[in-house]
Amino acid sequence: PVDYVAECVVGLMSKGYKHPNGWNIVNPIQLSYGDFFRIIAEIKTFLRVIPVIEWNEKLAQITEDNVLYPLKEFHSGGHEMPFVTIEVKDTQDALKNLGIYPPKPYIDLLKIYFKYWKSVGLGKSK
Repeated sequence: PVDYVAECVVGLMSKGYKHPNGWNIVNPIQLSYGDFFRIIAEIKTFLRVIPVIEWNEKLAQITEDNVLYPLKEFHSGGHEMPFVTIEVKDTQDALKNLGIYPPKPYIDLLKIYFKYWKSVGLGKSK
């Protein structure tokens, strides 16, 4: 979430922390597509979870006029989200010393996001 990233940047900069290779601000908790969609199904959102085969068939039909088109290539690669494999221990240690911890578990974050999206009308039929 952007508020977590902002807190990390401000915290690291205001304390004068320096790191020769920069800081790697990522959520250290890996989430697979399967885990993501299990969470979506568990919190009963307005989304309909479909099998990967059906997803790939629908994805293949997306054309340039679809708002999701820029993501087509990324999501065509399989059913697992790539995870950042860079070293984050130094960053996580520095953030811990500042009292800054990774975001809530994904299920809690997704509940917040979907509640907000629903409140602004996302997911309603036209």
